[in-house]
Amino acid sequence: MSKRVDNWGTLLNQYLIDRSLMPFSWGLNDCVMFAADWVELATGERKISYVYRDALAGMRIVTDLGGLRAAVTSVMGDPYPTARMADRGDIGILSLPYKDKTIDCLGVIKGVEVATPGETRVVYNPRSALIAAW
Repeated sequence: MSKRVDNWGTLLNQYLIDRSLMPFSWGLNDCVMFAADWVELATGERKISYVYRDALAGMRIVTDLGGLRAAVTSVMGDPYPTARMADRGDIGILSLPYKDKTIDCLGVIKGVEVATPGETRVVYNPRSALIAAW
């Protein structure tokens, strides 16, 4: 991730508290916006400017950019050589079970867990689900 503001650690704790009970909402609190809002808070830079309000529009943007990993790389640069190199405050893609399939989802690394938006609140996932990180 780009150079962070000096108090990013405190900001991360507050960000996760502020988002803790925020329900999932396409274009407002989905995994892309959750990670993008954190990156903006941590660096002072807004990396994306897409506007969408439903799953179809959000997925179309990601697909047009070549998939989630390519989309994130286009704004964040190359990921770490291995997701195990990620540290607290970085963002990453997780491979997670969802209903009857597996989905890729962006999250914010808290430490041993990775925070992602859930249906009604922030969900903490095992770091072992990370497949890429920036």
